[in-house]
Amino acid sequence: MRPALILLLGLMLLANGALAQEAEPAIASVNGALISRSQFEQTLARITSDTPVVAADSDALETKALNVLVEQELISQFAEQRGIHVSDREIEAEIENLQETLGETPWGSWLADNLYSAEDFRAAVHDQIVTGRVRDEITADLHGLVEHVRARHILVTSPTAARAVLISLENGADFAALAAQVSLDVTSKDAGGDLGWFVRGELLDESLADIAFSTEPGAVTGPIASSLGYHILETLDKAHRSIEAARLPSLMKSIFERWLTGQAQAADIIFNL
Repeated sequence: MRPALILLLGLMLLANGALAQEAEPAIASVNGALISRSQFEQTLARITSDTPVVAADSDALETKALNVLVEQELISQFAEQRGIHVSDREIEAEIENLQETLGETPWGSWLADNLYSAEDFRAAVHDQIVTGRVRDEITADLHGLVEHVRARHILVTSPTAARAVLISLENGADFAALAAQVSLDVTSKDAGGDLGWFVRGELLDESLADIAFSTEPGAVTGPIASSLGYHILETLDKAHRSIEAARLPSLMKSIFERWLTGQAQAADIIFNL
């Protein structure tokens, strides 16, 4: 066969391979980046491999698998923007550490049992390292001295009930006693509504935290609407404090998850392409 014809056939095969790859069905798009159906199926299989799936929870597991892929894509896109990269050597070191941990277990058997090819697992390790570095960047401000607020609140069901609480306070009622009497927040009412010291992003309701940080100690504000009801809030104190070591991991997790939620809300995400 003539060399020119061999070259032409080779180019055609490459082109056909590229077209086949491009034609792989996508299940979602995240800011234009496609998530393939095969990625989704592999992720779902790993999530459900140790969990018997019944009709009642299969949809929830599928949603979880899709969310995992969307969140990882958002993390990867952020990492690319920030110049966060992982070297091959770093990936190899993580794999070597795992292999040492497994001891006598054959590496190929472990990969198969966990539904990974060697290439897929390298990609998973890469994503794990990137995620850790992005999380560390997002939560970097939690180290050292961090701005804290201490506040207390009274939670009620309606604006009318909240205004009644305000009137009682203006007439001299004790905040702590009133919280114990009428607040719906069972986690704080017995402590007089005290929310303790918290940092930005730590409270379940961000609007409540924003007001606490923006008002001076002694200020009473309300009614403040939230998904839980209506709050009367008193800012008690402000200080720069270190975050206790025992509290830091859960706080980092919470703030990172909220950051991810914000990224998803701001992203252009299309499902079921």
